[in-house]
Amino acid sequence: MNRVKKIFFGGLLFLPLLLSAQNKDIKAKFEKYTTDSIYKIKNGQIVVTRIIEGIDGNKDDIYLKVLNFFTQNSDASFIIQINDKEDGLFIMKGLFKEFWTSKLFLVTLDWNCWHIFRTDIKDGRARVTCSFSNMQTKYYEPNQYRNISDEYNIADYAPFTDKIKDRVKYDKGKQTEAFVHLIETVQNTFDSLEKTLKEEAIKGVNDNW
Repeated sequence: MNRVKKIFFGGLLFLPLLLSAQNKDIKAKFEKYTTDSIYKIKNGQIVVTRIIEGIDGNKDDIYLKVLNFFTQNSDASFIIQINDKEDGLFIMKGLFKEFWTSKLFLVTLDWNCWHIFRTDIKDGRARVTCSFSNMQTKYYEPNQYRNISDEYNIADYAPFTDKIKDRVKYDKGKQTEAFVHLIETVQNTFDSLEKTLKEEAIKGVNDNW
């Protein structure tokens, strides 16, 4: 029993060091995303944009690929807002549902985010933009599920300000980590879309929008 206690308390001693290392890694990712302008803040919204070049096919061909991609890779919550093949414009509203789950003390948080995907399409290329403003959470407590939702404007709180939404359920590190995971979710979606559009692609570089 004494050996078990030693292992347990030894683990507790190393826990702060582990958490500190994780926080430094998350902070470094956030600072890199900021320095590299991976996102921008416009009128209180977070905006992430990627231009995809060298796509095989004309505007109509690419439009159909975009439509099929979002139709097949979105859940039932997604809503098409603009579906204009002639102008090469596709806009949809969707939900990043439970894109990350975190724990803080005895509370487990599921993180969600409503977002807008806009795709502008031209012959051989497309520009995709993801914008969002609010973070939503649902939280669990020990031995029960409390269907309690919470929401906050991302740009008004950590990591962009010193404000913390709720000191019981959040801390600055968790809000920063949630934002980093959200940006990674957007980038992974962009990667999947680009891979779909670039099947049998013709390489090219042109950023003249």
